[in-house]
Amino acid sequence: MLWLLSTVMMGKNMTESTLFNMVNFHLKNGLEVVFLKNKISSAASAGVLYKYGSADDDPKTYGIAHFLEHMMFKGTKQYPKGQLDDIIMRLGGSHNAYTSWDKTFYYATVPKGGLRTLLTLEADRMLNLSFDDAEVEPEKGAVKEEENMHIKNHPFGETIKIWLRTLFPVHPYGVEIIGYPEHIEAYDAHNTRTAYQLWYAPNNAVLIISGDFEEAFIRTLVEELFGDLASSPHIPEKRVRHQDPKIEGLTRTIVQENTRASMVFCELAYPSPSIQESKNQTVVMAYNIAAFMLGGNDVSLLYKDLVRTKKLATSVTVSNQTGLDARHISVDLELTPTMDIHACINAYKAFMQELTNNGMLQDWFKTRFEEVKNQIKGQMVFATDGTAGAIRIFDRCAEGYTAQQTNRIISTIDQVTLTQVQNVLRQLMATPTGTLIIHPPGYQSSFAISATTSSK
Repeated sequence: MLWLLSTVMMGKNMTESTLFNMVNFHLKNGLEVVFLKNKISSAASAGVLYKYGSADDDPKTYGIAHFLEHMMFKGTKQYPKGQLDDIIMRLGGSHNAYTSWDKTFYYATVPKGGLRTLLTLEADRMLNLSFDDAEVEPEKGAVKEEENMHIKNHPFGETIKIWLRTLFPVHPYGVEIIGYPEHIEAYDAHNTRTAYQLWYAPNNAVLIISGDFEEAFIRTLVEELFGDLASSPHIPEKRVRHQDPKIEGLTRTIVQENTRASMVFCELAYPSPSIQESKNQTVVMAYNIAAFMLGGNDVSLLYKDLVRTKKLATSVTVSNQTGLDARHISVDLELTPTMDIHACINAYKAFMQELTNNGMLQDWFKTRFEEVKNQIKGQMVFATDGTAGAIRIFDRCAEGYTAQQTNRIISTIDQVTLTQVQNVLRQLMATPTGTLIIHPPGYQSSFAISATTSSK
C-alpha cells in the first residue's frame, strides 16, 4: 500500500528521468557550477563543495581538513573575523559546514535577494582566507573539546576509534575525521595554510546553487565573482589513498565490557564497493536497496523478524556506508542485557539463509523490492521541494559521481535489477570482515562470548 500511495503522491515526478531542472557548466579556471532552478521558492541556497576530506590529509596531521573548516570562518582581509556571521544573519539567513573523509561542504540559505552577497563571501574566502597565528591555538582548543564531546564523552567513542582502525588497518577511513589528540596537537598556522593552499581552489570545487533565477543571471553572476580566481596546479588528477589488502574469509572481532553501557550493541560489517571500484552506479545502488530492504526502517525484513516476531533485539539497522573508496554494509543490532547476543546473531544468520535460499525467490520479495525502490525515489523527490536539501544531494560529487549522474538518480534506481539485489544479499551470507560487540559489566557471565580480540 505504501508504494502505491507514494506513486500517487509523486505523480509524474516519480517517473521523470531527472530530479531537477539543472544547468551544469565549468568556468575557465576549472570551477564546476551546478544550478538547480526552483520556481516555487523565495529562498536561495548555495554551497561550495571541496573535493577534500580528512582521508586526503597527511598522516602526521590527520583531521586538519576538519580543523581548516573551523578556520574558514575566521574571515579574510576584506571581510575580517565575525563579519561572515554578521552579514549572513543580517540577510536573515543561516549557514554551516561539515567535513567527512572525502569532502568539505560549506552551505547557506538566504532570502532570494541575498544570493549575490552570499556568493561574494564564498568567492572571497575560497582563496583569501586570513587568520592570525594567535587564532590557531584557541581553535585547537575548540576542536579538542569537540573531540572530548563526541568521542571521549561518548560511551562507545573510544571503542569506535579502535573499530574503525580494525575495519581499515591501512586506509585513512580507519582514523576518525577529527583525528587523534596527537594530530590535533600538531596543527599550526603553517600546516593549516599549507592544506588550504593545496586543496582550496576553483578547480577542486563545485559551486551548487538552488533558487528561482534565470540561467543567464546565474552564469553572469558566477563568472563575475569567481571567474578571476586563479586555479591551482597542485590539485591531483586522482585522489589516491593507501588501500587495505583484500580479506577473504577472515573476520576481526572486538568485544568490550563497557562500564558505561546499559545495553548490548553489535555491528557486523561486510565489504561494499564505491563508484570508483564498481564503475557502475546501479551496483552501488543495489547495495543501498538491499540494506534498506533488510533494515532501513521498522517495517524492514530483519526488523520485523528479530524485533517484532522473535523479540531477540530492540532495534535492527542496516545501512550501506559509501565513500570515494570502498567501505562497508553495517548490520547494527541493539539488545537489552536480558537478551542473548548469540541467539540474536544465530537468528540473523538463519534468517539470511532462509531468505537467500527461498524467500527472495518468492513473489512477496519482488513486491517488497519494488516498494523499497519507490521509497528511496520518494526520499529523493521530496528533497526537490526546498533549496537547502537540494544542494546537499550533490555533495556526492566528491565521491566520484558527476552532477549528471546525481541528477539522474531516479533512473539509476529504476535500472537496478532484482538479480543485483539478490547477489548483494548472498554476499551477506559470507563471513563479516568485522564484528563488534559492546556489553555492560556482568553480561559475559550470563552469555559466553567468544572473540578473536578483546578490548577493555
